[in-house]
Amino acid sequence: MGRKTYQTVGKVFPGRKIFVLSRSIVTLPGAEVRSEIGDFVENRHSRYWVCGGSETYRLLLPRCRYLYLLRLFHNIPGDAFFPAFEQDFRLDGLIHLTEEFQIERWSHLEYQKFSMLPVEEWPFEDGAFLKNDPAQALPEFAPQSC
Repeated sequence: MGRKTYQTVGKVFPGRKIFVLSRSIVTLPGAEVRSEIGDFVENRHSRYWVCGGSETYRLLLPRCRYLYLLRLFHNIPGDAFFPAFEQDFRLDGLIHLTEEFQIERWSHLEYQKFSMLPVEEWPFEDGAFLKNDPAQALPEFAPQSC
């Protein structure tokens, strides 16, 4: 995540290793601070969640194999926005749907040949499969390939 997102959240997430991208700060409690984008992608086989902000998304999204997008059905005022991505990703399907939001899974077109499994066979970190059960789809937001 970016430094501003870290400061907005105001805490670390238990049981997770947090990396913060920052040009100005060298230490933050509970996080490893990195100043270069290459520090995040040196091991392409590692799994990460990218959780904002807009500059961090812009820098890392081209390197993500999958995008899990939470789309709200109402507007929230703000000055930062998610970058355009539709030209580089294919919508695989919906993971979860409520009256207030939906969670979508997208695959990067560059990696499309690796992600042609039907939605009910998507593998997750803990070995579970979606099997049309949204409760299994995101168990505490387990890390996915990126």
